Amino acid sequence: MPVRRSVGTLQGNSFFESGLPVYMNRVRESFDMLEHAHDFVEISYVSEGAGTHYIGDQSMEVRRGDLFFIPIGISHVFRPASVRDDRPLVVYNCIFQASVLEDLLSAPGIDDKVTSWFQTHALSQNILRMRDHHEEAHRVMQEMYGEFTRRDIGFLAALYRGIIQLFILMFRKQHNHSPVPQTLHNGLEDLMRNIRLNGSSAPGLEEACTALGIGERQFSRLFKRHTGKTYIQYVQNARIEHSLRLLTGSNLSVREIAWKCGYQDIKFFNALFKKHTGMTPRAYRSSFLNLN
Repeated sequence: MPVRRSVGTLQGNSFFESGLPVYMNRVRESFDMLEHAHDFVEISYVSEGAGTHYIGDQSMEVRRGDLFFIPIGISHVFRPASVRDDRPLVVYNCIFQASVLEDLLSAPGIDDKVTSWFQTHALSQNILRMRDHHEEAHRVMQEMYGEFTRRDIGFLAALYRGIIQLFILMFRKQHNHSPVPQTLHNGLEDLMRNIRLNGSSAPGLEEACTALGIGERQFSRLFKRHTGKTYIQYVQNARIEHSLRLLTGSNLSVREIAWKCGYQDIKFFNALFKKHTGMTPRAYRSSFLNLN
C-alpha cells in the first residue's frame, strides 16, 4: 500500500502585499517546509549548494544553476543534500499571481512563440527545468531580489522586466544550443566550481590559462562565451556571493567578511558590493534581518 504524503497548500494572500502581485525571497532550504502546492506561479533558482527537488511522485537532484518554472497546482518541495551549516541549499523564489503571467506574456514585443510555449506549459501541469550554464538567470534573480528588498521608485516595473527576461532566457535555452567545445567544457566547469567554492583563493588569469593548456586570448574568449562574464567579473561575483552567505549566516563584522572573501581594502569591498547588489554590506544585512 503506498504511503500517503502530507501535502500542504500555500495561498498567495499570505505573501502578496496590497497592490503588489509579486513576491521574492532568498531561502536556505531545510526539512521544515512541507511538500506543497500553491495558487500562484513560481520561478525558482538554485543559487547555492545541492539537494533534491521532490515534484509529486518524482524527484530530481538539483545544484547551483538549476532554474524552474512551476505552474499553479503542482506539489513540490526542495530538500538540502546535507544538514551541515557550511553546505546550504539556497534558492531564490519569485512568485506572482496568474494575472501577471497573462499580462506579461501579452506585453508588446513578446514573441508569439514565447507566449504560446509558456501558456502551454502553464496549463499542462508540468514543471520546466533549465540549466543556467552562463549564469544569466542568476544575475537576473540577484538584480530582482535587490529591487524587491530596496523598494526604490519603479521597482515593480523592474521586477516585471526581470520576469520577462527569465521567460526569454528559458525559451532560448530550450530552443537554442551553443555549447563550448567539449574538449574544454569539463575543464571550464571544474574551474568555475572551484572558484565558487574557494573564491578568495581563485587562481590568477595566467594560472587558469596554464591549467587548461590554452593561451590567454583563447581562454578569455571561451570563458566569456561560457559564462557571459570576464574571468575577473566571475571571480568577483563568486566572492560577493560568499560575502552574502557570511552576512546573512554569521556574526562576523563587515571587515572580517571582506578579508575572508579575499579583499584587504574595505573601501574597495564596500564599493564592489554596492555595485553588485545596489546596497552596502551593512544595509544588506539589515534588510535580510528585517525580512526574516
